[in-house]
Amino acid sequence: MNRSDSTKPLNTVDPKSGSSSNNYMDSFIKASQILSSETDLNQLLIKMMELLKSNSGADKIVLLLKEKEYWSVQALDSILIKNNSSLVKHIFDLENIKGDLIPETIFNYFLRSKEELVIENARFDERFAKDNLIQTNKIKSIACIPIMSQGELRAMVYLENRKLENVFNLERMEFLKHLSSQFCVFVENALLFDSLNRRIRELQKSEEQLSLIYDSITDILFYIKVEPDNCFRFLSINQSFMTATGLTRDQIVGKRIEEVIPEPSIRMVLDNYKKAIKEKRIVRWEETSVFPSGEKVGTISIAPVLDEKGISTPLEVIAPDVQNTVWNHLAAVVLSMHFCITLLPF
Repeated sequence: MNRSDSTKPLNTVDPKSGSSSNNYMDSFIKASQILSSETDLNQLLIKMMELLKSNSGADKIVLLLKEKEYWSVQALDSILIKNNSSLVKHIFDLENIKGDLIPETIFNYFLRSKEELVIENARFDERFAKDNLIQTNKIKSIACIPIMSQGELRAMVYLENRKLENVFNLERMEFLKHLSSQFCVFVENALLFDSLNRRIRELQKSEEQLSLIYDSITDILFYIKVEPDNCFRFLSINQSFMTATGLTRDQIVGKRIEEVIPEPSIRMVLDNYKKAIKEKRIVRWEETSVFPSGEKVGTISIAPVLDEKGISTPLEVIAPDVQNTVWNHLAAVVLSMHFCITLLPF
């Protein structure tokens, strides 16, 4: 990970004493500003790891997030890793934590207590001294910081230093705890943005697919907007409508139906529209209309689209191609569901 200007050390910190040339409150404010500028989770993790690396005195940092019942390793920074730091993002298996990530006894103790843990020299702490990873790596200083949200443990930061004792002293821990609490807020925001962006991408993809279906259907298919005082206005049309009538999209969309459908058909059409809304059911009829492309005869089906209160929103109108009636009817039902979700209430 390359260190950007925004995440340079906020303090000139001595690894052992933790003393700094700047006031820690000023540093905390600057760190919060750095984190608050990010809504992308990956960038937020990168900046958080750089801030921890620059201000903690640790030579190894592990950042884990809890998602439902699972813990996942989100980022790892160690002097033993090439390029020092990386976004890991893999499930942390509680049944198999005997690797070189976090000492098993430390992690289990932390999960039980859900409290800050600071160890001056883990090799001589009777609670953890027998841990194989601590002994093998000769780990001295250790700190675990819980990150809570609404009383629930949502994340944890694990820090260690294998060379020096008592690296995570009181002054430094105060800074790291405040930083971690702010990080939780920004993670929640980033996860929300991530969820919204995924939903937007899904809707866009769905809309593109449905649009393709809508315009590839050989039936005439269009939506009518229901307005007060029995006013009906064209909301959208498919390509088959324009081909059949000889009219352009600009001549239809946004127009009242009286401006598009000619006499004498318009009177029967209006009566059937009102009937579909009043009875809240599909209405079908035979219709003959004259358009610029010539006289058109067909069977019309109209379906009211109701909101949660039973009030009609768009009307779905289908003039089916008799050779493909079943397929086009099913496609129209899908489109009806789609428009119910994406259109604003009328």
